Amino acid sequence: MTGSTARVTVSGDDRIASSLTWRAPAVAPPTDRDGARKRAATALSQGRLYADADSAIPLYLALLRQSPGDEVAQAGLHRALTALLQSGDEALASADDDIDALRRAHEIAAVARTTAGGESHVQAYLRRVDLADRLWDLNREAEQDLRAGHLGESGAGAMAKLRAVLHLRPGQPRALQGLAAVESGLIRRAEEAAQRGDFADEARW
Repeated sequence: MTGSTARVTVSGDDRIASSLTWRAPAVAPPTDRDGARKRAATALSQGRLYADADSAIPLYLALLRQSPGDEVAQAGLHRALTALLQSGDEALASADDDIDALRRAHEIAAVARTTAGGESHVQAYLRRVDLADRLWDLNREAEQDLRAGHLGESGAGAMAKLRAVLHLRPGQPRALQGLAAVESGLIRRAEEAAQRGDFADEARW
């Protein structure tokens, strides 16, 4: 079957693709419903979930548009969504320090939100994506502060942002690495102050 492909459109900041929309590929109303169910089930078993008109989610959606009470299609769409969100959680597991994984998590969020945005397990996934965004932004801003020498000794700067990350996700390796860099910077400043004979500054650092 030849069909259209799905469209995922980025709007806003492409660094994280913070706002994505998904348009399901066009699927003609099935004339052979049993055949369409089989194609959808095969696509699901092969992990082809949403990329084109032969993928599981677009096929199940087409079946349900034609016959909303189709219990087989309803169950299939539920399984496809479960697989989709599992794939999203796998992406989120790497998203702390992998921007490509975070983008993939966003793409999956767009598909899930368009397909079943009101369902509780989709809403829970969207909240996990929001948290991943927040952690990414805090870490990125902290790393910018570090490069600029704003360590956070006065309460702002890198230290506060990294502590906020660790409050939201205790033990996150990226934030812990950042705190180690802050500590090294403070020790270096103390050593430089001692070399100048500025012992008050040394004690402060």
